[in-house]
Amino acid sequence: MSDNDFVFLACPTDLEDPTPAIDWLWRASSCTGMKDVPCFVAINTKFKAPVGVRTINVEANYPPELAQLATHANSAASHETNAKRYLDARALFCVHRLMSLHPDILRIVLITAQPSECPDLERLLVASPWEPFHWLKRNDHGSDDTRNGLVLFNRLDTRFDVAMDIALDIATTGAIYGLEPYSFGCLLSLSTRSAAVAYSMTAIEQGPAR
Repeated sequence: MSDNDFVFLACPTDLEDPTPAIDWLWRASSCTGMKDVPCFVAINTKFKAPVGVRTINVEANYPPELAQLATHANSAASHETNAKRYLDARALFCVHRLMSLHPDILRIVLITAQPSECPDLERLLVASPWEPFHWLKRNDHGSDDTRNGLVLFNRLDTRFDVAMDIALDIATTGAIYGLEPYSFGCLLSLSTRSAAVAYSMTAIEQGPAR
């Protein structure tokens, strides 16, 4: 995949029935005119994807992270926002799994819902800022939640690896259930800020360049 540094990844609610997510991918590619962009769908079962879509089995080799995510979700079952936090945490792991299998991929658009507005996806791709994560806010009144389940993961940003590790740690340790107020955007913003602090501390420890 050396020539493909940008992909779509659909992460369905039900990994055993990813059929709805196939439609998300078709809509994303048709909305943007990017019909040659590789499309992936996360699964945990045998699934024959249509031509043009590749599958990524996130349960292959029994990764311990998925069991940790499920355990924390069960422990915090009394919270109303539990399902969303678990699905967001699992989506983060799916992105991480795809990057581990394809280290040459530089940008991933995660899709967790039907892209209902084509302009949203186009705006997301055109912006492509130098930030580890980028998303369009759900509204213009301070909400940090993602619109239409679209998030750009940008490995071109030098802080990406640290920010992604922090986000995954928050998810796999169960700390995600202690974030209030919660949204996927808030989690990603917190991880980005923490990565920036980590870089600043490293710069201080190293001292001025000579």
